Amino acid sequence: MATQGRGLPVGLNLALAGLFFVLLLVLYFVLPRWLLPHSSWWGLLIVPIALATTSYWALAHEAMHGTFHPSRRVNEAAGRVMAILY
Repeated sequence: MATQGRGLPVGLNLALAGLFFVLLLVLYFVLPRWLLPHSSWWGLLIVPIALATTSYWALAHEAMHGTFHPSRRVNEAAGRVMAILY
């Protein structure tokens, strides 16, 4: 696991944030606009996304406390964006 500054797993944190960002875009836009009109079975996609919310909140929490990234500016921006999407 690659780390930078203060022993933080920066690469992993950024990868997880990207994954959660994609999942939330699917939940908020792709699912209701394109998938659900074709079949209501796509609604089952909500289950794994909902199960990921605890991990997502933990990552946002780390950003709010400044342990997501060595840069304070990145922590504040990431924490704000993650909290809004949550």
